[in-house]
Amino acid sequence: MKSSYPLGLMPAPLWEMLPPTVTRSMQKGLLDFSNKLKGYDQGILLGLESKTSSPIQVIRSENGLTESFSNLFIIGEGSGYAGGIMSSAADGIRAAMKIVDRN
Repeated sequence: MKSSYPLGLMPAPLWEMLPPTVTRSMQKGLLDFSNKLKGYDQGILLGLESKTSSPIQVIRSENGLTESFSNLFIIGEGSGYAGGIMSSAADGIRAAMKIVDRN
């Protein structure tokens, strides 16, 4: 089945994949955050976990946006710009701050 979503992504019911206590906590946190940041509730929740560091570095702009796609931000270990959980978190925060600043 061919996906009509960007990058071949398909929507999935996250609440069916995680324990109820986790999804309730996520719902509360996301609702709270959307009250603090205008437009946050209009986004798409997307998560990808990678277990390896990248031996290459993806070409990206200063805010983490790849040159090949208009809506794909490559950050963290898989991008080749970070080497562990702390530097990956810092890379994500830097990218998020630059995205928020430009809007």
